Amino acid sequence: MSFPNKAGIYKIIEDEEIIYIGSSENVKRRLRQHIITARDTVDVKTEMIKNASTRKQREKELIKKYSPELNREEYLKEKQDVDNFDENSIKELEENTRLAKKEAKVYILTEKLGYTVQEAADEMNIGYGTASNKRNRIRQKIREAEKTAELSV
Repeated sequence: MSFPNKAGIYKIIEDEEIIYIGSSENVKRRLRQHIITARDTVDVKTEMIKNASTRKQREKELIKKYSPELNREEYLKEKQDVDNFDENSIKELEENTRLAKKEAKVYILTEKLGYTVQEAADEMNIGYGTASNKRNRIRQKIREAEKTAELSV
């Protein structure tokens, strides 16, 4: 199967049933991650949608319409909430741990909302390496803060 290096929605279909719906800034790269573990009976349909908000809305509509078995309900709710993420929550996280806003968002997406580093990078329109570095810096700062807190007790 050949897929475009473009932003869009993808539906993974097995035995004529949609089992997963997702979106990505780069459908080909994201599908490569899925297809590695996919069975031979899998088919994929794509819709190219460049605009991120339109793409997220279309993804939500399709998930609501088809209820794919691999789109877990609790994961979807958290993923959908990212678009409406409370700016005060990010500010609180920054104040409490002195983290940069992008580092905080990468951490929240990957550690709290279950995104892969690639999905977080796509969501924030940054490279994979940048997202991974930001997440790793935050993990280190949190470990240091926890050690300091343990020492002060």
